[in-house]
Amino acid sequence: MPVALVAIVITLLVFEAGHVDLHAIQQQLAAIAPPWLAALVLYRVAYYLVPLLASLFLGANALASSKLAANLRHHPIVSILAWPVAWAVDLGIRLLSGLTAAAGVVLLAGAAFPNLLSHNRLLSQWLPLAAVEASHLASVVIGLSLIVAARGLSLRLRRALWLAVGLLIAGAVFGLTRGLDWGTSLLLAVIAVLLYVSRGSFERQGSLSRQIGAWPWTIALVLALIGYLVLGESFYKGGSLNPLVFGVDLHSPRFLRGAFVGLISVIVLAIWTWPRWAAPTLVLPGAAELDGLAAWLESHGSNGYSHLMLLGDKAIRYSGDEQNAMIGYASVRNRLVALSDPVGDADARRAAIMDFRRLADAQHCTPVFYQVGPDDLSAYLDNGFALFKLGEIARVNLREFSMQGKHNSDKRGALNRAERLGLSFEILKPPFDQALLDTLAAVSDDWMGEKPAEKAFSLHCCPTVEGP
Repeated sequence: MPVALVAIVITLLVFEAGHVDLHAIQQQLAAIAPPWLAALVLYRVAYYLVPLLASLFLGANALASSKLAANLRHHPIVSILAWPVAWAVDLGIRLLSGLTAAAGVVLLAGAAFPNLLSHNRLLSQWLPLAAVEASHLASVVIGLSLIVAARGLSLRLRRALWLAVGLLIAGAVFGLTRGLDWGTSLLLAVIAVLLYVSRGSFERQGSLSRQIGAWPWTIALVLALIGYLVLGESFYKGGSLNPLVFGVDLHSPRFLRGAFVGLISVIVLAIWTWPRWAAPTLVLPGAAELDGLAAWLESHGSNGYSHLMLLGDKAIRYSGDEQNAMIGYASVRNRLVALSDPVGDADARRAAIMDFRRLADAQHCTPVFYQVGPDDLSAYLDNGFALFKLGEIARVNLREFSMQGKHNSDKRGALNRAERLGLSFEILKPPFDQALLDTLAAVSDDWMGEKPAEKAFSLHCCPTVEGP
């Protein structure tokens, strides 16, 4: 008997098809009818799969956003869980986004269906006709807007979260005042609660009107409206085609009004979410900040590009409580581009890379490190960056460099030609006079005419110097 009990418990584990109850039904019935089999599958989905996915998402979300996780983030044991936790949170975000879009489609479908006669009688007793008509039109607009909000949820936008919650609550209310659609209203209310519980996962501050690559969602808007039209057409083929006729039981004119409002909504939403580049706001350093940066570089060291930050054309970000790492960056369309590796010791640089990625995520931008060295490649890969080789760069050891030897004959030839042309090479030290700066500015402007964006970012243009 104990062995049998253990066997029964084992067969009821998660994702099992229900061996014990399946065999019990087989003993009573010669063949299992499809409804019985469907009931077994739905039972497993409702009582095992759904709670499992919900607990994974909520637990991962709590772990990812808790202060304890932030303190233990660099612990070797906890760091092993970083990828599974991030995967679970991302999966939950995608599911919530899909549920929100599905809620919009359900709301549209409910608006296309005619109301039950019993519901119409109750609505005529409780609400004026204008409220019923307005609720129907609002349901169409909210259903389409939820698809746009779902796009923002997939990008973890904070504004999309509150927009979706507001739309879901409004849709639940209008579902009742439109036709006492209790099922749709309950579904929308449940999704709104799920979004509110998961609000900690939506931390990005980007704008909903700057949705990069929103073409699939624009197509989804159009398809949702087409579905609404097809569904309504199948119900109201013989109905009145006059949209100016009003009545509680006149569903065909109400459908036509909803189709017209839906078409206008799709056009407005498509224009509002037209793919465009986000433009993050950067605060450039002033004179005091640049003086502080120079002192910081004196005490913490520098790399081959950190001196360019003193030109003041890039935003400066210090990382860590002790500000022991520094990154200089600029914005290029929807990207935050840091020049070279972070400056600081090895541990501080690794933390700064993660911090810069979070900064870009919060602004709905893509983080980029341009012209990096080999020392921090593992840190970039650990933080989800991809490596690309662009162009060439050469470094020469001047202590060991020599023009002698057969393999340097081409260099000697170039040097001889330059000398015959009267060219010379000289290293000048500050202070520089204005005449020299004007000459360098003319050379710089001419040289940078071909690739001003890239050269101005990594090498910078010759600055304009004004006298006292």
